[in-house]
Amino acid sequence: MSSSTPDLSEFLDPPLCANTDRMVDSEISPCKEKATMVCSKCFLVQYCCKACQVTDWKRHKPICTSEHLKETYLPRYVKECRIPFGGPPDQPGFDITSFGSLQYLWGNMPALDILNADKNEGKDIMKRDINLLFAASGDMRNVVKTVVGLPKGYAGNCVVVMNDWNFTITARNAMMLLAAMHFEPETAVPIIMHLWYSVLLPLPIIKAL
Repeated sequence: MSSSTPDLSEFLDPPLCANTDRMVDSEISPCKEKATMVCSKCFLVQYCCKACQVTDWKRHKPICTSEHLKETYLPRYVKECRIPFGGPPDQPGFDITSFGSLQYLWGNMPALDILNADKNEGKDIMKRDINLLFAASGDMRNVVKTVVGLPKGYAGNCVVVMNDWNFTITARNAMMLLAAMHFEPETAVPIIMHLWYSVLLPLPIIKAL
């Protein structure tokens, strides 16, 4: 890795030990050991050792013992015998205010390989040129699934055209594609993952962009 390439390996292969509030010399120093054991009660967090699990118990306990994890859990509106907030807008008392513009940041269906070459063209596709149009594509899930689905050794020319009516989605797709072309895979992958799914971008990724 060159000096100009950011080291984002921690984002690609995170330590995963949940003891993130570990104290070392009176300062918070998250554990960076590989997690090898899972909390046997909630199965929500992992630890590298029993010591880390015990140390983290005070912070983890409210989550681990939460009523939301119990089979007997009932939401408050059921216990209070009332209509849940967010019900039919024609009901009295429901005055819901929307904030921000309407966005469709993620697809609402699984990614599809629109070529499915193995079951269609088969070996005939190996040297065939392909032109693909993803009109109003939304996010890149179908593009990624289709391109990755091309058979190993494919020697044709595959041209992909994407567009979308939503500028935010189109701009994000462009940023992810530029990251994929500019950085090596081990750097590009965590950048793309955070651009695609994270609410906030870590500082090292912002600096890389």
